[in-house]
This record gives sequence, C-alpha cells and structure tokens, in this order.
Amino acid sequence: VHVALPQNAEDYWFAPRASDRAPARSSGLANTATAYASGNYLSALMSAQQARATAGPLEAYAQFYVGLSQLRLSNGNEAEKAFDSVLARKPDGYLSLGAMLGKADAAELRGDHAAAADIYEKLSTHKTVTPEDVLLRLGRASLAAGNRSRAAEAFLRVYYEFPLSEAATS
Repeated sequence: VHVALPQNAEDYWFAPRASDRAPARSSGLANTATAYASGNYLSALMSAQQARATAGPLEAYAQFYVGLSQLRLSNGNEAEKAFDSVLARKPDGYLSLGAMLGKADAAELRGDHAAAADIYEKLSTHKTVTPEDVLLRLGRASLAAGNRSRAAEAFLRVYYEFPLSEAATS
C-alpha cells in the first residue's frame, strides 16, 4: 500500500516536462560526463557550462561538473564557487555530499587546510559511502593545518572503526 499516485505525469519527480526533454540538453550533460571520465577536463568544463546554460532539470549536475572540472584544472577559487552554487540549491543525496567534498578539495588546493578540515568534520557526521575516507581526509587536512590533536583523533577513528579498510593501513 502506498500513497495515491498523481494523475498528471508532470507531477512525478522523475518525469521532466516535455520542454525539458530536448535532446541537446540531455546530450550536453552526457558529453560532459564522457569528457570528464576520459580525463579531458577542459572539454568537460566547456560542455558543462553549455549544459548549465540550458537551465534544464539537471542544471545542478552540470554545475557540479563545472566544479569538478575546475578542480582538476587546478582552479580552486572557481571550483569552490561552483560547489557553493550547487550547495545553495540544497540538493539531496550524493549531489550534496559530492559538492561538500569538492568544496573541501578546493579549499585544500587553495592551501586553506583548516577550512577543508572543518568541511570534513561536518561530513564525518553524515552517512557517506566511504566514511573512512572522509575521516582520513579530515586527519590529513587537520595535520596540514597544524591541528595535531584533531588529526590524531581522526586517524584513531579510522584505525579502530574501520580496521579492515585501506584507509586504516595508510
């Protein structure tokens, strides 16, 4: 037994409006993902910017790829702006966690390890796919920021809470 389904197909979250189903919009994001996966970050950035401009239902994902591409191109400030834009939408699921991880990576790229550690600390309280990786990142960022006690606490949590993981051995 479940809640009654809407009568109008456009009320379903996974059914985009007919105007949003244009082939150019969906192929733009697919091209972005393909370019990013192949390591062509400049092409992925340009494709993501075009996909973002179409303002379709996946615009936040296009913005996320803008941030990832900027990060891989070593543009920390631009990457952080892109991830902030994604987070301003308050997305659910992986997009929120991925944008927070990207923002922390951008902070580390800029040399602001304390800010990165703060983000990793916040992420360590969320359920993620790899909590040991978040704790390991927290430890490394804290150590780089000069906060040895916070780093030790994070490393101990990795070692004792995830003893069989690769993170524990590193």
